[in-house]
Amino acid sequence: MAKCSPEKLAKAREYREKNRDKILAYFRGRKDVKTAQRRIWNAANRDKQIAANEKAHLKRYHGLTVEQYRAMLAAQEGKCGICEKTPDGAAHCRKLHVDHDHATGAIRGLLCVSCNNGLGRFRDSPALLVKAAFYLNRHAANRNTA
Repeated sequence: MAKCSPEKLAKAREYREKNRDKILAYFRGRKDVKTAQRRIWNAANRDKQIAANEKAHLKRYHGLTVEQYRAMLAAQEGKCGICEKTPDGAAHCRKLHVDHDHATGAIRGLLCVSCNNGLGRFRDSPALLVKAAFYLNRHAANRNTA
């Protein structure tokens, strides 16, 4: 590729400085057009968009392919690794989430949103979960005697 002469570069720089608003307006308009086109495509191709987003999310955050996720799901018979419930398709639990150890990044299994959030709230601490279980048992005994 041929290089531009210093005169052409200076002239181009001068044009950009004089017409800054005009250039920005052009590119802003192009961005709006592309955004509108993307929204139209997404609406018309909802299933493709969801599949592409799922594939990208699994790869980016967990290093998994969709096939690996499906194999894990089949191994767990489509059930949460803790409560063994099957996702009901409601907005809060459409599919099982990939659970991983935050210290090592190792994937442990698939959990429903409630169990996954529960582990996170207890900071993945077995000791804290045992204390919570004792707490619940102690108060369950008080409830039965009252």
